[in-house]
Amino acid sequence: MEPLDPRISMRPEFHQFRAGTVDEARAMYRAYGQRVTVQRGPFRQPLACEVAVAQFGPLQVSRHLIAEGLMVRIDRDDLYGAGYSSRGGVAVEKHAGQFLTSQVCAVTTDPRSGPMVIRPGPGSRMDCVVIEQAALEERLTELLGFPVRAGVPLADGIDLETGGGRSLMQLVRLFTDHVRDPGSVIFRPVVAEPLRQALLDAFLFTAGHSYREQLSEPVTERFVRRPVRLAMEAIDAHPEAVHTTTSLARLSGVSIRTLQAGFRRHLNRTPMTYLRQVRLTHAHDDLVTGAATSVAEAGHRWGFTHLGRFAADYRAKYGVAPSTTLREGLRKNH
Repeated sequence: MEPLDPRISMRPEFHQFRAGTVDEARAMYRAYGQRVTVQRGPFRQPLACEVAVAQFGPLQVSRHLIAEGLMVRIDRDDLYGAGYSSRGGVAVEKHAGQFLTSQVCAVTTDPRSGPMVIRPGPGSRMDCVVIEQAALEERLTELLGFPVRAGVPLADGIDLETGGGRSLMQLVRLFTDHVRDPGSVIFRPVVAEPLRQALLDAFLFTAGHSYREQLSEPVTERFVRRPVRLAMEAIDAHPEAVHTTTSLARLSGVSIRTLQAGFRRHLNRTPMTYLRQVRLTHAHDDLVTGAATSVAEAGHRWGFTHLGRFAADYRAKYGVAPSTTLREGLRKNH
């Protein structure tokens, strides 16, 4: 039983752009989907900028390396997003007000924000996440279980020193630190989709908007065993598939929060924890039978990107390190 949403198996698209003139900068930003006005800033430094982009369907993460001397006005009314300067300072103007992004503060945009002017400081680096309006509002609807109005306004900034803000920044950085390496394991669909979805959810649970409190309310829908059983059957039948809480909820015919609450009530775990346990079993089988010739091969095959965490989860489940099982399997099979 495969996931129903075909988007979750898509591979990300990667783009890298460089510009040394205003005309090249205009072409660079427009090439990756931005409607912009670009001009020189008030200083006379040589213009030099570079953008690396990973596009996951309706969600995009990007890293911008910009020397002072460039001013960019972005005109998009169909996007949500957040950006922060991970190096140097970047001044952002919107609503006739000015915000300085940094490693402790991100600036947000939404379909009602209007034009935004970006003025980078010397040698600045800015990491951004941008989400198409329809995708974010569809996800918010799935989480809440009822339709939301179009164009949800966001608070102007996100505090990146709070727990939620730190988590959001870490997820953005997880992608942007690897955006120049399309071969990285985090861009394999089985790994990238849960991370992409986690990034989208972190944005919704962290950015200030009128639905934040409702997202934290307890699920009041009636719990039933059938959706949990359907999700378990899907995982058991195809643990290698790109399962997410969203795809499993759609398959089971309930909202995301109802499925999560059902798993907690009946299994005392989340859907993703159950998936991880099933995948650990298959990784164990690969190590025992010699189907995998290294711990990394077994871990990556079953969606474990952090090998240290994989080894810890494996030891908790089987009482030994995966390397021990590998050695015993190799000895037994040769």
